[in-house]
Amino acid sequence: GGGRIIGEMCHFVDTFRFLTGAPVETIYAASIRTEEITQTNQDSIVITLTYTDGSLGTILYHSLGNSSYPKEQLEIAAEGTILSIEDYKRLEIYGKKKEKVKKRQDKGFDAEINAFIKAILAGGPPPIPFFELVETTAVTFAIHKALATGKVISLAEFIADQNIPDVS
Repeated sequence: GGGRIIGEMCHFVDTFRFLTGAPVETIYAASIRTEEITQTNQDSIVITLTYTDGSLGTILYHSLGNSSYPKEQLEIAAEGTILSIEDYKRLEIYGKKKEKVKKRQDKGFDAEINAFIKAILAGGPPPIPFFELVETTAVTFAIHKALATGKVISLAEFIADQNIPDVS
């Protein structure tokens, strides 16, 4: 259950959290509205997240495309450099010079499992801090609220309204 927002988009929220290193501040979401029976109004969505450090993340998730187009793309712009990742196979870096790197697809599943096992066996901290996992979950629920209300949602206010305990 939970649909694509909770089941799939959460991974992009996690990725942005890792890349920014900052907590989410606000959430805004909008989706197409359709009567098309094969689509739900939450299958094609735009989400904008702001972060406490001033960063901005946008997720464009749609089910209206064509299978010949790349499934996943990630673009990062910072300090005069742009990184463009396509399907976790190709990386292009636009900086002082343009670089291209091609590898076989790696979404990090093996590294994730190995880090988890290592943390358990060595007794160390979890690979992803628990409070970040709670934050990502709260963000996905707040996306639903943003869709329902058409408003920008403050994550801190949403967490307080939902009585989610502070686990940081």
